[in-house]
Amino acid sequence: MVNELTGGLKNALEHGSSLDKAKKSFLNAGYKAEEVDAAVNELSGVGMSASSAPMAPTAPPQPQVPGPDQSLELLTGAQKVPAPKTHFSGILILILVLLILGIAAALGIYWDTILKMFKFSLPLI
Repeated sequence: MVNELTGGLKNALEHGSSLDKAKKSFLNAGYKAEEVDAAVNELSGVGMSASSAPMAPTAPPQPQVPGPDQSLELLTGAQKVPAPKTHFSGILILILVLLILGIAAALGIYWDTILKMFKFSLPLI
């Protein structure tokens, strides 16, 4: 448990929090004072007190360079609008249905001509 608290304290210090604030945060979260004190002592060395000056972060935070999409958003304040969804499959099905209906209508209109082309005749009922 002390190792977890030590890691949490290191994380808080790396993000610019003081050791005292980090300790209070863990105490407010419900951790036992003895465990938090042990983690603080492990982190800062046994000879130092818990109210010592805050440790400096190990590495300064790197500035984030915005990407091309973020640059436009930062400059204009506009957010990227998603492209409208296309109904390609629905349009394709509609075209196929209309094509089949057109072929069926053409067959219906020219049925006699088609049969004469192949020299067939329909029996009269």
